[in-house]
Amino acid sequence: MLARIRTLLLGAGISGAMAFLAPAVHAIDGLILAEEQPAAHNGDAVRAVGFAADGLGGDWIFSGGEDARLRSWTLQLVEELVLTLDHTVYDLEASLDGSIVVTGEGGWNGGTTTDTLRTWSSDGLEVGTGAPIGFVYVVAISPDNSWIVASGFYGDFLIYEATNLELYATQVTGGKRTKAIAFSPDGTILASTWKGGTIQLWSFPKDQCAPQSCELELLPVLMSHPGTWDLSLAFSPTSTSAETKIVSGSDSGTVKVWTIQNLDDANPSVSVLPVDSGGVRSLAWSPDGSMIVAGGNGVITVYDTNTLGILAQEMNAHSSRVNDVAFSPDSSRIVSGGNDGALKLWQAPSIGCSVAANCDDSNDCTTDDCVGSVCQYTLADDNSSCNSGSGICCFGSCDTAVCSFNTDCDDGDSCSTTDTCTNGGTCAAECDNSFPACDLIVSDACCGPACDPGTDIDCTCVPTHNKEKGPRCRDGIDNDCDGLTDGDDPDC
Repeated sequence: MLARIRTLLLGAGISGAMAFLAPAVHAIDGLILAEEQPAAHNGDAVRAVGFAADGLGGDWIFSGGEDARLRSWTLQLVEELVLTLDHTVYDLEASLDGSIVVTGEGGWNGGTTTDTLRTWSSDGLEVGTGAPIGFVYVVAISPDNSWIVASGFYGDFLIYEATNLELYATQVTGGKRTKAIAFSPDGTILASTWKGGTIQLWSFPKDQCAPQSCELELLPVLMSHPGTWDLSLAFSPTSTSAETKIVSGSDSGTVKVWTIQNLDDANPSVSVLPVDSGGVRSLAWSPDGSMIVAGGNGVITVYDTNTLGILAQEMNAHSSRVNDVAFSPDSSRIVSGGNDGALKLWQAPSIGCSVAANCDDSNDCTTDDCVGSVCQYTLADDNSSCNSGSGICCFGSCDTAVCSFNTDCDDGDSCSTTDTCTNGGTCAAECDNSFPACDLIVSDACCGPACDPGTDIDCTCVPTHNKEKGPRCRDGIDNDCDGLTDGDDPDC
């Protein structure tokens, strides 16, 4: 399931520091339901969900179900695309840029079908099929979109080059029914677990791999999270070689956060999180690193990763088990899919920051700070460089594009930039802060910040941009004068 793998609990005989966290005594808020599709897959269970960003022109939601369909949805849960597959979609993952969607199909036994791993382009065209390993239960994409890993009933996992699904490695794990698998944020570690709860970490030499001859090394870290059937886990997006964090959950009813200071250390420390869901069926770690979401038997719980306490909990999120959960790329939304057939979109709870990294908006044109547990964003100087020198900052957004003619550079924003195609084939946008004079009688196309609302009809709203995006989706200002701000504006 998207950006996450499945599972662990500290087993008998495994040492290491363990911290038990008592349930919070204060009242816990529920989640705010933003959108809902009660029968997203014609009444069949929704098995897998995920988000795709930017590569599809914005945030989109994907879902896979027991009806053997892959579906895409807008953020209003309006269905956009339906693709027919051969089997239940057990897992799916979208690349970080939304350009690739990977699906794994499965059933209740090993299966003989070989084309159960599929990759799809952003427009729904099937790119490739592979995985001669029977039914596929779990899939994952490396952060750089170069590698895909899949596993299933027979336990071994296969690693493919993403572009052509060329097989590079077949790793024997010694277990059956792989339940979770994932790449670390830098793509150099794979984590996997299967029925029984053993968790293994593998060193993945991605830069030294050749077809059919890529050798993975099993790391000595000892972790286990016993469960009967459902096991899940995810890397913290802030994990580094100096400190790796993994969250795991199982249907035994526990969630644990593992901290590995040294990948040669067999005894990582572990913290046990409070759970009141009758079992953990799915997990995800938010892209900004601030939250963990767990899906249980109808319950969705969101944890603060700084305190490891419960931020929010929806006791009746679904009428039966929550098969999968995922965060949006900006960590502001959570999508869930249930055995009840429902697909639901939730507002993620608001959380204060502890370090500047919690406020990272992936925007070269803002400086991100954490001040008093509140994220503050300072816009970069207009016309300063962004996107590795290929763009310029204008009102906090990076304007850059590949072009052949000046018209290719027109961003539709006549009030902010002058867009010109250079001889090098890139758009050189110049941020234009010299707004025309506002006139009391004439309606001006670009009514700038200097307008006086008391004397000019245009200044009822001051349109500084034709579209809300980036940091403008968090400033509480109706920048494009359409009557909507921030998350209420469909541009965001």
